[in-house]
Formats: sequence, C-alpha cells, structure tokens
Amino acid sequence: MLSSRTKAFKALDTDGNNLLSFEEWAAATGDRFAAADANKDGKVTPPEFAATAPKPKPKPAPKPDLSKIVPLVNVSSPIEEFQWIMGRGDRQTILAKVETQLSALEPRVGILFRPVIIGYKMVIADLKEGKTKDAAHKLKSLSETLENVRSVSNEIRTHVDWYQASHSAAYSGLFDDYLKLPETISNEVPKRSDPISNYLDALEKEFVR
Repeated sequence: MLSSRTKAFKALDTDGNNLLSFEEWAAATGDRFAAADANKDGKVTPPEFAATAPKPKPKPAPKPDLSKIVPLVNVSSPIEEFQWIMGRGDRQTILAKVETQLSALEPRVGILFRPVIIGYKMVIADLKEGKTKDAAHKLKSLSETLENVRSVSNEIRTHVDWYQASHSAAYSGLFDDYLKLPETISNEVPKRSDPISNYLDALEKEFVR
C-alpha cells in the first residue's frame, strides 16, 4: 500500500519520470518548491519530498493530578489576616471549610461562646461574597468579646469548683463530662494535619483554653 506522501508525489509527477520539475511542483504548491529542493538543483527527489511531510504535533503534557500534590509547607494564618486569604485563588474553598468547622463547633462550645462563633460565621459569610468593608473592625471586636467571655467563663469555673469543694460532702463528679468535653471531641473526630485543619485546631484552642 502506497504511503500518503508517495501518492501525493505521483499525483504531482504529471510526466511520470519520478522527478518533480518546478512547473509540476509549482502548479500545486507554489513557493514550497524552493524549500523542498534541499540541494538547489532545480529538482525534488523522493527523499527531499518525503522530508516535507508535516511534523506531528507534540502531545500536550498531561495535567497534574492535584489530589496527589503534597504541600511542602503547612501554613496557618489567623483570621484577622484575612487579606492574605482573599488574595488566594482557592479562597472560596478555604472560607467554606472554615465556615463548616465553625458550624460544627457552635453546638459544642459553652453557651457564652456561641454568639462569638455566630459573629465569626457572619464575617466569613461576608468574606465569601467579597465583602471586606469593616471586616477588620468586626474581627477586632469579636476578639475583644472572646477575651471577655473567656474571662467570665474562667470565673464561672472557679466558682463552680469552689461551690463543689465547700458545699458537697463528697466529690459529686457532676461536671466531669463537661471538663472532659475537649478530649471527647478529639477522640470522636480523626486527627488531620493539612494546613486548613491546623488553622482550625488553633482557632478551636482559642475558644476552649
């Protein structure tokens, strides 16, 4: 079976002498003759003609499997530095994960902390929509509120400890489950080490320490 280039050569070789003259070539190909005539003898031989075959297009490089890319460095950033997150191409993914984790944390924290969690969720929702106006002020206010709530929570814990020690004939253990709640949650949820999880772990410590 003749190759496509051999068939094309014979179609151009109108006098059948197995050589292409300029006129034969030019009738169909014009200025490609000079490029094909490597030795410039006014004739194109079969090997010279074969060399004019179109070069195959290089195959596109395979797309990397993003699921197998392991981050070289784990980086965490406090939410107060939200501008760093807003400058990333994957900010929607990051913010969505933070929002999900805050929703999971909300029913598990003490009732005093829940308004703070809700406040953070509202800021995250704004950031997801690209609304950064007043975000820094809101986050600063939430941070101050968190410190106040933490102080009140510690005072309540101290009072509970005092009351139990001074008013109970024997140790009741009524608050054991509450005090062990962080450990219980840790055992229920598998430990993860990706950058987002590391950041969320650090955020959770801010609420429960």
